[in-house]
Amino acid sequence: MTDTRTAGVPGPRHSAEAGRRRIYSVINQKGGSTKTTTSINLGAALAAKGLRVRIIDTDPQEGSATHWLPPADLDKVGRGLLDVYADERNLDQATSRTSVPNLYIVPSWTSLRAVEKERDAGSELVLRAALAQSEAPIDVEIVDCPHTLDVLAIGATGAADELIIPVQASELDVVGMEELLKMVAKVRSRINPSLTIAAIIVGRVKGNSGFDRALLEGFRRDYPDAVVGSVVDSVRMREATAAHEPITVYEPNGRAARDFAAIAEDLIARGGR
Repeated sequence: MTDTRTAGVPGPRHSAEAGRRRIYSVINQKGGSTKTTTSINLGAALAAKGLRVRIIDTDPQEGSATHWLPPADLDKVGRGLLDVYADERNLDQATSRTSVPNLYIVPSWTSLRAVEKERDAGSELVLRAALAQSEAPIDVEIVDCPHTLDVLAIGATGAADELIIPVQASELDVVGMEELLKMVAKVRSRINPSLTIAAIIVGRVKGNSGFDRALLEGFRRDYPDAVVGSVVDSVRMREATAAHEPITVYEPNGRAARDFAAIAEDLIARGGR
């Protein structure tokens, strides 16, 4: 069994340094809503501000956070998150360094689909318990959710303090949020009554269009306690994915990187540190 330091995550937190850790789940059941883009780049933006950030990849598909930001300790994390669900590793032992300073990942692969297929009793509570038992000095946990509202997504929302909801600048995406909010209401009533929405991030905006402005204004009106931000559409973002780097590293002075940096600053100012 691999210990915490060997796996690449910092050593256990001590009482003198232990601060309040924030746990965000990035969720939207609609495919292509920029969940992974948000998880990777917002995580990197927070890490660039000196926070220790861990991305937990609960999306069992090839084009996931693990593909975008591969673990540097691949030989030491086994099956990653699947081992956590199988009680073969704890969360810290399944954690790896990445190429980005202060940014860590609990990887997963298509094998994680076994969790949704088998639906073992209590699966919805595994991640919540694993995070509670973690001793690593992580400041921010970011759970990248799958695009279904199944066991893994319910477990991620049940484990989180707050949700980050990415949407595209599209009327269909806005309408599709209704199903997500119904699931969130059930999680609040059954598992996690303190769950709130930390941010709504409109991705792939084309510019300063009237529709984009109206969409952002509507979200700010309906969610006054949340951070509401936007990220410009960028060809360079797709290049960053292929380069296995966050946009904050691939094009640090570009508009998209600045957008994520601004959202990170707003979350920190809001009390997310």
